[in-house]
Amino acid sequence: MGSEDVSSPWHFRELHLLPRVVFAIGAVVFVVTLIARDSALSFLGLSLVFGGVGWNLLGDGLGARPKWKSGIVQGLIALGCAAFCFYVFQHRYYSGDLPYFLQRFGPNNR
Repeated sequence: MGSEDVSSPWHFRELHLLPRVVFAIGAVVFVVTLIARDSALSFLGLSLVFGGVGWNLLGDGLGARPKWKSGIVQGLIALGCAAFCFYVFQHRYYSGDLPYFLQRFGPNNR
């Protein structure tokens, strides 16, 4: 069993340069906005983090051998999460409220 058969964990240093920069910017935005309690920009940070990881997984999956094509599926899932977080950010930023399907239901809501 060679070292190429063992799947290594994904680390930050294994990201390519541009996804690494997008991931780092998203992580900084996410952490800072958690401290500042701004939920709209927290979703922007999350969308950048998911986008950077998804972009990297998709790029690696497209260049991989047919045996390791699962990176394409993982990349598409991560990019889908990024698109969802960006939608929530956009809706929260412009309307000032979460989308209706993320709001809590009950007598204390309105």
